[in-house]
Amino acid sequence: MKSLLVIFLLTLATPKASGFLDGSTETKLFSEHQQEDWLFNVIGDGRNHLLDFVKSVDQRGIWFYYEKENFNETPGKMYLISGDSVTADLPADFPHIIGSLRPAQQFLAFGQDIINVYEKGTFTGKSDYSKEDLPKFKIGEAASLVITSYNPWTVYTGEYYTGDSLCVTPYTDLNLTSNPPVPMVGYYPYISKMGVPMTIKSARHGCYSDDVVQPAPVIKLDGRTEAGGWGPIV
Repeated sequence: MKSLLVIFLLTLATPKASGFLDGSTETKLFSEHQQEDWLFNVIGDGRNHLLDFVKSVDQRGIWFYYEKENFNETPGKMYLISGDSVTADLPADFPHIIGSLRPAQQFLAFGQDIINVYEKGTFTGKSDYSKEDLPKFKIGEAASLVITSYNPWTVYTGEYYTGDSLCVTPYTDLNLTSNPPVPMVGYYPYISKMGVPMTIKSARHGCYSDDVVQPAPVIKLDGRTEAGGWGPIV
């Protein structure tokens, strides 16, 4: 059965020496372009109610930057930056007063499979994440997800792996010769089955559904280097 899913994809760059804490997912925020006038660093689970004037960043990991507080619980613009020791300027048309920000990786876990689920579409609202099976989400139900993974996950419309299911996969062209291997990332800003939007309430590691989704790029990036890439979420 063919499933339609609006998704896009970025890959993480191979880790390299950076001035960051070992294994940390971290972003350094600056009030001017080209990483001038440092404000402060954000590590781990991100930060809500930020409301600071940010024009550029220096970061590692996958970070979402939200125009509004509470991770765009109300509609607002979003920007994604992904990579290891990647520097980027936020574009002129993006509001520089950042309401909130958070990573799609709470820690750098190269070689581990991780799923992040979000209460609303395009990675907004409350979130939950795990390296293990999730028989029920802390947030109740989810409308979007991100996997940083070498392997697929199966998501379900009901708790405890019940209801309709969908097998979601990362990008599969792995660079296994790098040291360590580059993890692949699958972004699912809206979950849908046969073109009908759906929400999910549980997820488990592996593929247990006949409906399998292969990621494909759907946005044009603002920029990309060997360290990573960045662009708006639309």
